[in-house]
Amino acid sequence: MLAKIIIYACTQRIYFSRQIAKAVRQNIMSMWIAGRQRPDFRTINRVNSERMKTALETVFTAVLQFPVYTFVWGKVVLKQNAKAPGEIEGAEKQEEGTHRGKDLLPCLHKYETHEAILGTRNSSSKADHDAKFVRMKENHMRNGQLKPGYNVQILR
Repeated sequence: MLAKIIIYACTQRIYFSRQIAKAVRQNIMSMWIAGRQRPDFRTINRVNSERMKTALETVFTAVLQFPVYTFVWGKVVLKQNAKAPGEIEGAEKQEEGTHRGKDLLPCLHKYETHEAILGTRNSSSKADHDAKFVRMKENHMRNGQLKPGYNVQILR
C-alpha cells in the first residue's frame, strides 16, 4: 500500500513525506489508493528512504528510457548498413590514434538487428516490434500524425 501511495504521489509531483501524508488525508484519490489508511509521515519517510529509494530509481529511469514513438525506417537502415563497412575500413586505414572504427561496430550491430526486425516491412517501432507506423486520422488541427499501429483485417 505504501509503495502505491509513494508512486502515485510522485506522479502528482508530491515528493516530501509530510506532503504525501497530507495528500492521504485530504485528496480523495490518495485516500482510495491508501484504502482509507492514514500512514504517518515518519512511516512514509522510513519506507521511502530505506526500501523504496533504489527500487523507485530503477523503475523511473527505465520508464524515462523507454522509447515511446521512435521510428525505425527500412530505407535508412539499409543505407546505413551498406555504408558502415566502408566507414570501418576507412577509419582503420586512418591514424592509429583514432578509435572511430571501434565506435562504428556497435552501430553496425544495431543496424543489423533493426534489419532483422524489419524483415520486408518499411517501418517499425522500437517499443513494439510488431507495430508499423501508419498515418492516423487527422486531429482538430488538421495534421495527420505517424503513430505505431497495426493493420488488422477481419475475414468473414
